[in-house]
Amino acid sequence: MTRTWIMMFSAAAAFGSACAHAQLIEITVDARDEALGAAHAVIVFDTSDAPVHGTATTVTFDAYDASLSVDFADFYPHNPGLAEVAELRKASSATVVYSTQEREILVRVEAPHCTLEFEVESPVGPFHPYMTSLPMNPTAYLFDGQDTQRVRVVFSEAGDGIPAHSGQAHWTPLTGYTGALAYTVRALPEPEPQRCTEADLAPPFGVLDFDDVLAFLASFNAACP
Repeated sequence: MTRTWIMMFSAAAAFGSACAHAQLIEITVDARDEALGAAHAVIVFDTSDAPVHGTATTVTFDAYDASLSVDFADFYPHNPGLAEVAELRKASSATVVYSTQEREILVRVEAPHCTLEFEVESPVGPFHPYMTSLPMNPTAYLFDGQDTQRVRVVFSEAGDGIPAHSGQAHWTPLTGYTGALAYTVRALPEPEPQRCTEADLAPPFGVLDFDDVLAFLASFNAACP
């Protein structure tokens, strides 16, 4: 126990040192296939997170948070109860994959009974197979302005009592839009800091300062474990 307190005091003594802070990027996607339905997704990435998988041509990052809705209810007038599928639901998984071979970003979001894939061809960058974190600048996820670029959204729905359906929308400089498609990328406010080490004993959390030293000494004098 004494050793633990010594380690905590040593860390707290380096007051003024900051813990790692998150820089969150939010991607919002709205897509509609005029013949089938619509999809809406909100995906948030923590740019300080390391990739979960990498090869010579792709780098994969997990999402910090994501929600998804797919709405084909307008095309089931015989069963209005299916309108509930339009509710934004917490995603069960979400990833962003940087493909250096194809030079594209592929975002995949999965929720119960529905999926969405959002592809941006030729993003601004930075872009390389040795990425250790995602870009912090929202403009890095947008087009690069080249004639060959493309944006595509494919969404599908299937499940218990729900027939399998899919739709898509895309944009290219030559053909314009097919269906309806819009997406935005923005930096979110930094989340409230959390304790990042055992030595971070007192607010403001997220930084080791003299308040942590005082909290340590008070606990030590009170013989707290």
